[in-house]
Amino acid sequence: MTVARVWHEACFACGTDNDRGLGLDCALQDDGSTSATLIPETWMQGYSGRLQGGIITTVLDSAMCQCLHHHGIEAVTGSLQVRFHRPAPVDGQYRVSAWIDAQRHGAWVMRAELWLAGQRVARAAGIFFPMGQ
Repeated sequence: MTVARVWHEACFACGTDNDRGLGLDCALQDDGSTSATLIPETWMQGYSGRLQGGIITTVLDSAMCQCLHHHGIEAVTGSLQVRFHRPAPVDGQYRVSAWIDAQRHGAWVMRAELWLAGQRVARAAGIFFPMGQ
């Protein structure tokens, strides 16, 4: 079980105590980034056969948060900007990756990308603040 899952077990995106959640479990990579596989289910669709944009946004946000958790940082999203590049079919197997770009003024600048079959589906940039601020 990853650190992220221990810190907030009921989380919709990554919590182990949420049987209605996504179950996203990012693994720490050698370069300090995190990555996970997402295999969507039909309940995650918006338009027929397409992954809902809010689910995509949640996955990107969670990947960035889990990246921080793997580095021992408990933080919350301060801002999040998402760019969608192409439609995302529900029947795909996705790869999400996240990494720390920088730390500035006590906040972490993060990036994440969602890929399907070698094509970027979406990307995100976020600013994360330490818990309690």
